[in-house]
Amino acid sequence: MTDTGPEQALSARERAGTLVLLGLVAAISVAAILLTRSFPPTSLPTDVGPARFPVLYALVLIALCLVSALQTLRAPGMEGLPPVPGAAKRVALAVAAVAVAIAVMPYLGFLVTAALFLYAVIWLMGRRQAVGNAVYAVAAAAAIYLLFSYGLNVPLPGLALGDG
Repeated sequence: MTDTGPEQALSARERAGTLVLLGLVAAISVAAILLTRSFPPTSLPTDVGPARFPVLYALVLIALCLVSALQTLRAPGMEGLPPVPGAAKRVALAVAAVAVAIAVMPYLGFLVTAALFLYAVIWLMGRRQAVGNAVYAVAAAAAIYLLFSYGLNVPLPGLALGDG
């Protein structure tokens, strides 16, 4: 069952912009695959080589672009629908939230900043369940932190209050 209400409708300009962006992302993914062909082969028989993961990620990204392009093409048009009230204001607030998150991350660390940012964006998107939003934001921030810190060994900023 798909939602074809006004919030799923696209103007001709939005549809064209989305398709151009998806085409660009897919083209970059194809370029990444082509660039990995020049990576040196591995000498170990059990090693997958340095190109395996970039190629895998690029293929998944291409598949997701195709799915999104199909959904974009199948989305209803906005002809005859009133504009969504407050949409421009919510977009501006979301952009401001990104800027604030970038500014405070060195002080609050990734976990706190990401949880607050996710909560704010979920609220801006119209989900008005304070406890549910908080649980989701904290769980998503923790999952991202664990994935990067332990799964990928990428250090993320920690809490730096009082380090001055």
